Amino acid sequence: MNYFKWVCSRYKVLPPYDLIGIPGSSSEAMKDYLIALKLKNPKQEEISKLSSLREELAKINNKDEPDTIFGRYVWLKEAKNYCDKLYEQYDNCGLLGYALRNEKVFNEPVGFYSIREYISEKFNEYEDQYQKELKNWPHWNLPDPEIVAREFVNRARNTSGQYGVQEIAPVMKVAADYIFERKITDLYRHVQPIVDACEEYAGSNNTKREWVMFYGRKSRLKGTGNDAN
Repeated sequence: MNYFKWVCSRYKVLPPYDLIGIPGSSSEAMKDYLIALKLKNPKQEEISKLSSLREELAKINNKDEPDTIFGRYVWLKEAKNYCDKLYEQYDNCGLLGYALRNEKVFNEPVGFYSIREYISEKFNEYEDQYQKELKNWPHWNLPDPEIVAREFVNRARNTSGQYGVQEIAPVMKVAADYIFERKITDLYRHVQPIVDACEEYAGSNNTKREWVMFYGRKSRLKGTGNDAN
């Protein structure tokens, strides 16, 4: 499950890098961008970008407050990663502190520090809320089905040894999507519907049930028993 794509689709929001719109490919591209901004109002450009980010973040809103926390956390995490990557690129290119006219004029990539500070502040705010709520909403952080399938294959008590990761992972992917879409916290009554949805995949129903239960335990869901080994 690509949580970021889901958030953008669910709330009809733009990716943060579309709103920040600051090039980071090379020092020459950045310098050209700064020169072009001489024809504009740099401060207004900065204010406009910050305003766009605030408005887009506000769109991620739901009457179900935990969903709002999750959506904003995921979107802000992507924004923070993007800003951190830009910072590294700018630093490597010597653009942080680059003076466009003379040494007394400090021209950062326009608005970058303000944008990064805003994103970092909001991310920290929602990360705290996300971590507090995560134990109540395990579907926010489901494990990768392929990694869990590989663990199942490698475990000592693999009772379906004729099947490999290629057969097991698709069934676990169906389980992950089902759990996420329905916000499942207790798998007990949902195992059979998930198995039924995996009719096209290899394995008997009992075998698939074992795979689904194993994935549920690794996802820390109720109704799966405590032994995930």
